[in-house]
Amino acid sequence: MTLAALLTAVAFFTVLVLTVRPLGAYMDAVFAGRSTFLAPMIRPLERCIYRLCRIDADEEMSWKTYTFSLLALSATSVAFIYAALQVQAFLPLNPQHFSNLAPDLAWNTAVSFATTTDWQFYSGENTTSYGSQMAVLAWQNFIAAAVGVTVAIALARGLARQRTETIGNF
Repeated sequence: MTLAALLTAVAFFTVLVLTVRPLGAYMDAVFAGRSTFLAPMIRPLERCIYRLCRIDADEEMSWKTYTFSLLALSATSVAFIYAALQVQAFLPLNPQHFSNLAPDLAWNTAVSFATTTDWQFYSGENTTSYGSQMAVLAWQNFIAAAVGVTVAIALARGLARQRTETIGNF
């Protein structure tokens, strides 16, 4: 191991140890619905999105409704990815003029990115356009991780709320 690699590892673990407590406290406050220092900036945007999507943020959901919401978001994501990869030749940010993906490859890619496996049966830089990579696949990496966090939070709430039928709002 080189000195640079050792120093990089030490720096990484130092930052990790120093940020674990404040980030953990922040995440706990967010998931518990308590106010945070970012709330004044985030809440107006959040309320606007809720209003546009007709979401009642205070509504508690049963596990069945929560699961349906999760599956509906995931199915919508798969459909969006699949459609975008099927028409990427006509979308912007395609300077290499890549053609659309084959239907089976687009389906495999859509499902793998929605399930966070990110299994690529192609060479990304030779198959998918910049637009597909940035606006579709990178965005889906964020969404899939967020869905995973919501599942973890739902599990924690389900274990903690033994005397209620609800587990929060997806």
